[in-house]
Amino acid sequence: AWRRVRAKTLARLGEFEKAERLAREATEIVHGTDHLGLQAFVAADCGEVFQLAGRADEAPAATAKALRLFEEKGNVAAIALLTGRSVGSRG
Repeated sequence: AWRRVRAKTLARLGEFEKAERLAREATEIVHGTDHLGLQAFVAADCGEVFQLAGRADEAPAATAKALRLFEEKGNVAAIALLTGRSVGSRG
């Protein structure tokens, strides 16, 4: 969990190389688990880090993965947060 937070913080400070390394480490760590919620949050955070780092080629894929995992988990609040919709909205 600390890698997710630190990666986003570093990306916001412009330390993109370190941020991306931590985001990728977090992804590797959770990849082998069955914790869909954590996998989804790590993917969402990777998307944010990649977006901040100007990696337009990787950011959408990470965000899409997060959405897919949140949907599989049934976490409508996280989906709304990631898509900018309110929890009660449709579509």
